[in-house]
Amino acid sequence: MVTLGKLRVRDFEKVGEFLEAWRLSRKDTPRYKKKVDIGRITGINSSVFSKLEGGDLEDAFKGWRPKKQYDVFKAYDVPDELIIELSDKFGLDAKLMVGYSASPTPSKKGLGELGDLVSIPFLGIVQAGRLGTSYAADEVEYIEMPRRFINGYDPQHLFMVEVSGDSMSCESVKQKIPEGSYVLFEKVRKNVQPKDGEVVSVWLANEDIGVIKVFHKQDSFAVLQSYNLAHKPIIVNSDNPGWIQGIYRGHFYLAPDGFDI
Repeated sequence: MVTLGKLRVRDFEKVGEFLEAWRLSRKDTPRYKKKVDIGRITGINSSVFSKLEGGDLEDAFKGWRPKKQYDVFKAYDVPDELIIELSDKFGLDAKLMVGYSASPTPSKKGLGELGDLVSIPFLGIVQAGRLGTSYAADEVEYIEMPRRFINGYDPQHLFMVEVSGDSMSCESVKQKIPEGSYVLFEKVRKNVQPKDGEVVSVWLANEDIGVIKVFHKQDSFAVLQSYNLAHKPIIVNSDNPGWIQGIYRGHFYLAPDGFDI
């Protein structure tokens, strides 16, 4: 059994391996948490932490927002000084949140010249590829962005998600939605329905995950296609039900103090 006193960051090759050792080192103490407990605290499916601790989600974890990385570390009860050390060792941005107690939205500082700001609900991470992750936020967060970025759409009909995975990014096609970008969707409703060939956000009931794909409607089923053809299409039908939540309206990169288009 690894003890707290013997855990050294330099002895680990992957951050997930350290988190597993850190968690298990508390097994006989009141502060011990199971992976399901970590999931409940963070609002992320506990299967994600099984993959992370197993070393399978190292690159995906590095692409998460600094706040989400930081929240995961705090769910594991990792102290701030150790978060800084882990960030330096594994190239993470979680240390940017140490001592920072602002809201999850980016600061308005530096955005004034971009015009009026609007608040868009952030609903979590959606999967774009086999190595991607997906989670729905327990509590809705809001991201502020310049109104001119939403191209005239009504903010109350919009939401944003973060992309994890590479299925919608391919060098052989002009269009791409890269991993780590934030995607703006218009909510599907009675008078706003997806057209064939549009990019949509879909919740797959059997897998309990959200995905981003190109929508193709057939007579009795739908095909969800990736830009990256290394990923197989997903067939949505009565045996594999899915619900289209939104239609793609743009994507951005979120920096600590604003947006990059």
